Amino acid sequence: MTICQFEVVGLPQPQGSKRLVRPGVMIESADVRPWRQAVAHEARRAAAVLEDAPLDRPLCLTVQFRFPVPKVRRKAAIADGGLWKTTAPDTDKLARAVGDALTDSGLIVDDSRLALVLASKIEVDSWTGATITLYDLDTPPVVAA
Repeated sequence: MTICQFEVVGLPQPQGSKRLVRPGVMIESADVRPWRQAVAHEARRAAAVLEDAPLDRPLCLTVQFRFPVPKVRRKAAIADGGLWKTTAPDTDKLARAVGDALTDSGLIVDDSRLALVLASKIEVDSWTGATITLYDLDTPPVVAA
């Protein structure tokens, strides 16, 4: 069952690895902060209309990241509405930034509740950003013995 869905406009940024700058002090890339803030802002809006936020149960996260089509692509190549993006940034690092932002926003208790994550990257000739959907995982997975 769908819990919520929202769109975030902007240029998706990956959550990179933190760097040690001195003993006990870790920093992350400054590029990801505006993106995470934009995701957190929209997630807070979604949480405001939910009765049970922050969510504290097994969840499925789907994210479709939308990037601009490079100028070298022909218009005919994007007539279908989009192309798969197979270049940087890495999909898993993009999804990690979203998970952290959902936690920061208070929509979910912790991104460890995301038991299933489905993320894709496409190139589009329209708005850029992401479509984010959270689902309940109300049935346990089937595990073959």
